[in-house]
Amino acid sequence: MRKILTVSVVFFLICIFLSAVVSHYTSCHQTFFALDTNISIKAKGAFAKKAVTDCIEETHRIEKLFSAYIPSSEVFNLNKTGKMTASEETKKIISDAVSFSKKTYGAFDITIKPLADLWDIKNLSDKKDIPSDDEIKQELSKVGFENIHIYNNEITLKNNAKIDLGAIAKGYIADKAKDIMQKYNIKEAVLDFGGNIYVIGDKTYKIGLQNPNSERGEYFGIYEGKNISVVTSGAYERKTELDGKMYHHIISPFDGKCASSGITSVSIMGTSSTKCDAFATAVYVLGVEKGLEIVNNEPDIECVITDENNKVYFSDNVEFKITDESFK
Repeated sequence: MRKILTVSVVFFLICIFLSAVVSHYTSCHQTFFALDTNISIKAKGAFAKKAVTDCIEETHRIEKLFSAYIPSSEVFNLNKTGKMTASEETKKIISDAVSFSKKTYGAFDITIKPLADLWDIKNLSDKKDIPSDDEIKQELSKVGFENIHIYNNEITLKNNAKIDLGAIAKGYIADKAKDIMQKYNIKEAVLDFGGNIYVIGDKTYKIGLQNPNSERGEYFGIYEGKNISVVTSGAYERKTELDGKMYHHIISPFDGKCASSGITSVSIMGTSSTKCDAFATAVYVLGVEKGLEIVNNEPDIECVITDENNKVYFSDNVEFKITDESFK
């Protein structure tokens, strides 16, 4: 007998089909709001309630540390002053982000904040026009991971650069939550950080990837894995319309405009949700050819990509079953 567990995500809805298991372990399921998204944590084990509680507390702690919009956070203060002595945790995630930028030809870049603020996609529909080319050019001059200088714990931002960890923080927190689950010897868990999914346990999960052209809950294929993170990036869940044209939140650090690579969805699979998070954004910006190239250069991640013609592309050695005949 099988039961269906549906997991909602910001960018895509992923349906996870989980076999029912009879055991003496207790189950705990909590949903809460953080990181500007709804988060769901479900665990099964002798200490499930404690593990879930710790995950929630850890999420709020890290958000207060990494948010670019909370005045007491390290990132907020770094953006304000341009220089700071960072904690080990903040230094590490920024160092990792710079490393991912180098591996993705700069397609993933946490210094995108000036452009993200300029576009302000969430409120774009209330404006009269999109940013002008001159405005984009001015903010684009501040973007570039080369503007981040790290020496020991001293971090300096050059050329009026500002950072935003939003494209990597959820993955980082998902990894932390996974560590908490393992600490408490949790037998089964599904962590949903709004686009960043981590499934934990010895059983194999069947993960349905959302059809980017359909209503929520309709998937185009199934990926099977265990103890794995699946991070999906796409534009259609965070977009807005202005003068009959759609704009979305994924800004290219190359031209300062909404990325237009022809990709409709990217799902990255791997054991590091942090890395999956960064590479999902990068592949979406780069497009199919270069996107597959950077993923195939990394032995610890896989990907599935869909384009505007409903063609599906796979990284080397990924196992994926297409279930929707409109995709090929």
